[in-house]
Amino acid sequence: MTSATAKGECATNEASCAAVYTYLVSATKDLPTYATNPLWKVVDGPWMLKSFNADRHITFDPSTKYSGSVKATLKEFIEVPFSTDAAEFNVLRGASAIDVGYIPTQDLSSPRPANSTPDQPGPNPLSANYTMAPWNLYGINYFPINYNNPTVVPVFKQLYFRQALQSVVDQKGIITNAAKNYGFQTTGPVPLFPESPLISTTEQTNPYPFDISAATKYLTDNGWSVTPGQAATCTKPGTAAGRSNMPALFHAPRRCMCQRPQICAPPSPSSQGWRLPPSSRRMACRVADHTRDQGLPCPSRGYSAPPCG
Repeated sequence: MTSATAKGECATNEASCAAVYTYLVSATKDLPTYATNPLWKVVDGPWMLKSFNADRHITFDPSTKYSGSVKATLKEFIEVPFSTDAAEFNVLRGASAIDVGYIPTQDLSSPRPANSTPDQPGPNPLSANYTMAPWNLYGINYFPINYNNPTVVPVFKQLYFRQALQSVVDQKGIITNAAKNYGFQTTGPVPLFPESPLISTTEQTNPYPFDISAATKYLTDNGWSVTPGQAATCTKPGTAAGRSNMPALFHAPRRCMCQRPQICAPPSPSSQGWRLPPSSRRMACRVADHTRDQGLPCPSRGYSAPPCG
């Protein structure tokens, strides 16, 4: 559709798809018509929308055209919004206004026992009025990392560093303490529950469990020094075995970093650790340009600023 009354040709003519997309997007922004627009009458479940308003009070009627095996058994289904999860839980405790609700994690009386199966609930703080059942969602959780950050991208490009980073994520501890055992570890792109042939053997065995010693070894085996309570430092630059494969910017200690271009004077600039661009005698002393492997000192001549720290 390209309007409420005009049918588009997107199925056979790609050029007309933009008009269809524009109409659909505009319809999603027209909240007052959600319950009446024929677009939203196309459903694949036992319920269809009856009424809707912007504050999220939503009412559903049974769909008479639904052919699935589990039919709607209620006259209507009403979703009630709450401003906070605490407000919703207070209504649940009143046991008079809603039939189904959620228990916020912080309001669980005790964690689910560690030996529970995924379909078993833990202690129910509302057992006098409600039956408690887990609702396991099929999905994965993760925290995104900007691997293209211009400052640290050389670090993240190293496999050993990513392996070390994963090895310091205590998923089990987070699930046990923060989620009160209502969760499963994420060890790959496929959820570990329910059981599925899509779960690889690698995921099932968790290739990178929480292990501080393993994380330390990933770094020290590749040219880093790790001191408890301090930031790890790259102390063995280079591409050979046991070295970090890191650019000089991340080497430690850093001998010098001149902060602005200076005029290089005799003796030979190249012999003093300078790199001279063609047709120019202005340059900067930088760690990346310094011939460190030959043990040359940062030049003491040829620039007007004091030596870098």
